[in-house]
Amino acid sequence: MVKRCLILLLISSVLQAQGSQAPAKQSCPDERKATTGPGVTVNQRHDLLRRGRAEDFAVVPCSPTLGYGGCGFQTHPPQSGIVPLSLSIDLPSGLTTSYRKGRRYVPLGSGVPARFTARDGVLLLRFTAGDKLPLGVQQLHGTMQYETVEPGKPRAIHTLEVDFQLTVAAHNAKGTENDWPYGSHVGRHLKDAAMVPLIPFEFVLLAIACSTSTCDL
Repeated sequence: MVKRCLILLLISSVLQAQGSQAPAKQSCPDERKATTGPGVTVNQRHDLLRRGRAEDFAVVPCSPTLGYGGCGFQTHPPQSGIVPLSLSIDLPSGLTTSYRKGRRYVPLGSGVPARFTARDGVLLLRFTAGDKLPLGVQQLHGTMQYETVEPGKPRAIHTLEVDFQLTVAAHNAKGTENDWPYGSHVGRHLKDAAMVPLIPFEFVLLAIACSTSTCDL
């Protein structure tokens, strides 16, 4: 009888000890949210890269990024805490590129880093597709170097993998021009200026046409 009581007392003590141990707190998924690093958006002047023609691209880093990792549609998004340094791109055979350095474009080889503009942190590229570059979507891969600048912390250089795509089309394919706020618009202004002397001549033709027929303006 005494032995049975001792066994029951031992079992009761074990159960009380297990009940007193509080379960470890499990963190919710929202509490383990990863810190978002810098992101990159690659904008293209036209929707197509036509064979034998040069096409402009703008590489725009930002920090912090949006939810999907891009930088949105801002021309110069915030780059708080980072300084973009350079970008190198692995080029397939048949695709050549150059980058904007000062007021001119300098040829850029495959895997060779091109430095970002210190003033606005944007890198302007110009791709040219050769006649033997396959038509369709081309996936490009690059590596960006940037420097972190945070108060109270030493500066450090990091790398970020950059993937983007472009669509190669025939030389005479019709493309659509996107909004392009980068670089110079000298060519567009010269075209508008060249049309100015023709305006009076167009009014003379309109007056002659209206003198011989009815004009409904």
